[in-house]
Amino acid sequence: VSTQSTVSSGINAEYGECCGTTGPSYWSWGGQVPASCCSNFTTSMATETCNEADAFTDGCMDSSEKLVKDALLALVILLLIIIIFLVACMVFACCSKKEYEQVA
Repeated sequence: VSTQSTVSSGINAEYGECCGTTGPSYWSWGGQVPASCCSNFTTSMATETCNEADAFTDGCMDSSEKLVKDALLALVILLLIIIIFLVACMVFACCSKKEYEQVA
């Protein structure tokens, strides 16, 4: 068992409740999967395995794609809010400029 693949799988499983790229069958270890695929995973179990029957059924590719899509949607919404705020500031600045010119 590669420690690197187990730890990276652990990160995905901890945040996405998933196992392997396409599901537990991704790991062909004779009915065993990395411990990170199971709901009782802790970081101290990073190099251990658990039974495939106890593993999450979803693959990490789908949950990772969903996580990225959700983050991008939040970023786009934030950028739109910033753009609207900046345009409103420019409009108010242009409107108030006329008032200042009349006073002077």
